[in-house]
Amino acid sequence: MKDEKVLMFSGGLDSTIAWFYLGQPKAVFVYLGHRYGASEYFTAQALAKRLKMDLVVEKRLYLGDKETPDAYIPMRNMFLAMIGALYGDKIYMVFQRGEQSIADRSPQFLAGASKILSFLNGYPITVESPFMNITKARMIEWYLKKGYPVDVLYKTFSCFCQDSQYAPCGECSACFRRWIAFQYNGLDLTFQKDIKQWSGIGAYVQKMTAGVYDTERVLETRTVLERWGLWK
Repeated sequence: MKDEKVLMFSGGLDSTIAWFYLGQPKAVFVYLGHRYGASEYFTAQALAKRLKMDLVVEKRLYLGDKETPDAYIPMRNMFLAMIGALYGDKIYMVFQRGEQSIADRSPQFLAGASKILSFLNGYPITVESPFMNITKARMIEWYLKKGYPVDVLYKTFSCFCQDSQYAPCGECSACFRRWIAFQYNGLDLTFQKDIKQWSGIGAYVQKMTAGVYDTERVLETRTVLERWGLWK
């Protein structure tokens, strides 16, 4: 029997906060076989146990051989939406503010996926995202204001490196974005390597000063980096 709504869950910060935001719906985790998939899987299982989450684990889709060096998997979210439609009629996927330039995280994708899934199934199915206009830092801010357990935020996983289930690497863009969001809300994080020494920070700053990124994300990032003397 299908549920009214399901959340596509990764064990990451964004989807965990979304689970609370959406009223704790059924969660669907899809193991894709990508390089950090095992870490996501272990994290999702641990969070489900901690939160008594209604979690479904799907292992029938393998896309690991399509993953690019920057952790991108073509059409990933369309595949995930199709699996979500097996479990619910309202599918939630978590994209944050500033990501709409990526095709399968755009409003056009949500509308198109809803249309094709409704057509294929013969009844209305919607694909939505609750945080399209909210940054990762604002998600944490909302969560903390609601008084939800802070320890849960630390149990989430956001890292692109393999074999990092015990501690995030501190050397990838996912770790950097997570660090900015935590720091902006006065929370510290521990990494395998000092994130403040990550070689990619300079490239982020250059793109931000060139106007590539969303203005609110730039403000949040600059606030944190200036605090550490890293905005140059």
